[in-house]
Amino acid sequence: MKKTFLLIAMLASAVAFGQFPKQFNYGIKIPNLTENINATRIPVMNDDGGILNFVLAENLVSNNLEISVLDENGIEKFTIQNEIKLKGFEFDFADKSIKAPAIVPNTIFIDTINGNDGTGQIENRSKPFKTDSAAYASLPVDDGSLWTLFFIDTGNITRTFHSEFPNRKIGIRCLSEGDFDFSNIVGSTLPTHLDIYAPDVDLIFNNPSPGQFGATNFNIVVNDIVANTTASNFEGFFVGSTGNSEPANLLKCKNITISKSAFVGFNGTLIVTETMNMDINGILIGNGGDRFNLDVNKLNKVTTGNVSLFSANGIDGNLKVKEVTGSNLGTIYLQDNYARTMVYDFSGFKNTSGVAFTLFNGVDLFADVTVKGITDENTLIDVGANESVDLKFENFKGRLSNPIDADAMNFKAFNSTFFVDGPLFNSTTAPSVTFDGVNAIIQDSPGYVFENLTAPTNFTINGSLKTNARSYGVNANPLNTTSTFKEKSGEIIIRDRIDVVNKVLDPNITYVIDGTITLFAGEYIYVPASGNLTLNGYGLEASTIVKNVSGESIFKSPLGGSGGLQINALKLKCGDCDVFTLTDATGSNAVELTKVNIEDSGSIGTLDGYRQGLWINIGLFNIENGLTLENNWLGGFKMETTIVRKLSGSTGTLFKKGSSFTMGSRFYSDANIDLPSGWKLTDFEASNFTKDNLFQLQNTIVTRNGNVDVEDSNYLGTLDHTSPKSLFKNNVGLKNTYVGGDWELTTTATTTVSAIGEFYKVSGTTTYDDLQHFASGGDNAFVYDNGNTDFFNVNGHLIVGAAPNSFIVLRLRVHRFSTNTYEDIREFGRNIDNSVDGTFMGYFNFSAKVKLNHQDRIEVWGANGTDTSDFTLRENSYLTISKRI
Repeated sequence: MKKTFLLIAMLASAVAFGQFPKQFNYGIKIPNLTENINATRIPVMNDDGGILNFVLAENLVSNNLEISVLDENGIEKFTIQNEIKLKGFEFDFADKSIKAPAIVPNTIFIDTINGNDGTGQIENRSKPFKTDSAAYASLPVDDGSLWTLFFIDTGNITRTFHSEFPNRKIGIRCLSEGDFDFSNIVGSTLPTHLDIYAPDVDLIFNNPSPGQFGATNFNIVVNDIVANTTASNFEGFFVGSTGNSEPANLLKCKNITISKSAFVGFNGTLIVTETMNMDINGILIGNGGDRFNLDVNKLNKVTTGNVSLFSANGIDGNLKVKEVTGSNLGTIYLQDNYARTMVYDFSGFKNTSGVAFTLFNGVDLFADVTVKGITDENTLIDVGANESVDLKFENFKGRLSNPIDADAMNFKAFNSTFFVDGPLFNSTTAPSVTFDGVNAIIQDSPGYVFENLTAPTNFTINGSLKTNARSYGVNANPLNTTSTFKEKSGEIIIRDRIDVVNKVLDPNITYVIDGTITLFAGEYIYVPASGNLTLNGYGLEASTIVKNVSGESIFKSPLGGSGGLQINALKLKCGDCDVFTLTDATGSNAVELTKVNIEDSGSIGTLDGYRQGLWINIGLFNIENGLTLENNWLGGFKMETTIVRKLSGSTGTLFKKGSSFTMGSRFYSDANIDLPSGWKLTDFEASNFTKDNLFQLQNTIVTRNGNVDVEDSNYLGTLDHTSPKSLFKNNVGLKNTYVGGDWELTTTATTTVSAIGEFYKVSGTTTYDDLQHFASGGDNAFVYDNGNTDFFNVNGHLIVGAAPNSFIVLRLRVHRFSTNTYEDIREFGRNIDNSVDGTFMGYFNFSAKVKLNHQDRIEVWGANGTDTSDFTLRENSYLTISKRI
């Protein structure tokens, strides 16, 4: 039960005492608890006072509450009785404590050590009872409310129950260790609801009479359950009746040790998080109930004999078990007769005992039974006698001790392997047998899968069924709906060209090429006008499309153009023809290839006006010409992880520009390419790219006839690595783009000074070298020729001749093209000294950082800070600029 303490701080008293501190520390102590609850709060104050709420834990039971009000330094700021008024509590001025009442509604406190049945009062913690009998006797008239027996005694002790439960809603709670001894509970009266929360307490039953402990419904969480009896059985153990609805009843513990029969008529869920120990010969669970779920980590049987986990007389249930241990276990019967729906989940199961399971031990079964998760072929399953059963095996790998009688059964296996001595089925008829996914039947003595079929009988294989059997059997006829279980409703397997050529294909279907499909003259795979056609294969050696008709192609657009195309794990071979002749219907589609080889083809073909292309893991072998890109591509083209080898023909271009080709985003390739003599990598021009830096060859290896030659001028068209449209990096055999350049002073000229301290552009003839993305703006001027703003390093070694002892200042300036104004970047000054040969020189070594926009210009200016004498920039002076990395 949560308790909320409402503290009201009176503003008027606070003002009278002084100013409230900015922060109060309220230390709250609850006696008899192992920890203190400390809170720091800033009250919200107004004219009527501030309100502060403390919500204490659900398991809090205390007679008093102590509060100290301190400032942030731990010093008492004001006396509590002057500043805080309390509602519903008594205040002790002597020790500054707040005494909370001990009244807890609908609760009876029991202290088996210090309680007193003569003075005990309901709902009063300070006056606990000593026994459950007296507590029951004090209960008021039943109004349907749940009353809880709260044990407040401490220590690892045994708490003995003396009386049977009253026929009403009862709860039991204990937060200490110890035992609840229910051995003395006799009679047939049961609570209408039983709620026990005692996670550290064991439930003990010594020689209880059959059927003397249970409840119509319950929610029980304890530590262990131990039931010791010499009777022939122990029935009625937590019955719980919920009809046919899903049970809400729960019994959860760490361990159970029980003997004879138990849980008869059980409706609910039993969870054993550690071990369920089975001491005597039989455990009977679920008999006569409606629904029963059993979730056990480990079943441990220490003596011989058979065990029945479910005697399923008309119940629905689920079993989960992770391990069975013990020796000489005999057989575990999972189900007897007349059950409805059962699921036996052995996912992660470890059979350390070699126990055998019997699924059925009865006749006339009318059940939907699923067994899944067993992955140990040494786990033996005995199907037993069975009729009218829907039997399913899912992700099963185990041994069947005898054949299945499928005369009146719906049998289905999914991804399962059956180990059998002989046949899997022994039936005169088998009206419904289905294998889904990947299944196997392994026989010790290979023979028939079906025996004794008296008439032709069909069974279905949706996927694959492997077996070492000599035959499916006389009258056994397999219906193979697919040759691979991968096929599904959204996928069509193509084994003949008639299924794909000259048809309107569905973009919502994945077409899978199984084997080699050969197209003849006039036959095309039309990429439909909308959506994305998906064409897959099973691998480069397993799936191929072949055509060899001059002037034709494999893929073609219908009148008006095509939508997108996606190809995966497929080989394309087009002889003396093109692979693609496709035009985008809307300019918003893509051609995407993944793990595709194009081999032995006249050319890759033409892609016209697509939004983008994305080709990954591509092989191009023995083709006579490359791919032509036509019209406007807004989204770019990327060919990644590609190898190009054994190209044929005396001339050819791997990537070709169409007559109206433009690229609005990047063209990227990192291919490993070997070109024969006469071949080009591309014939692109600067006009094909609408923006700078879009032509990107990066991490590319290019050779010709196996040789690396970076000076080969025939790899590219007019668009090389120096163009502002290009950005080449980390290539082998192909020159990279190094954005920047340098100039050197080759002819001196005097810079005339008219006024002291006035700056003038430094004169002299500058010779430029290796300008990339830059151009010359005349002498002493770098012009940034790229449309993208970027950042650069400028370094210089300038030699200045001037009058002795004059102070020369050089300044690096940028002319901003967009505003037609100058911006000063950095300046450097020094005195001019006499050198050993009688000349007067100053040496300037400097560096600077600068951001440049398109057409911005960098220049060096200078000034004489001493007088109006002129100065001269001398030979061997230089300036370099490079992109910052």
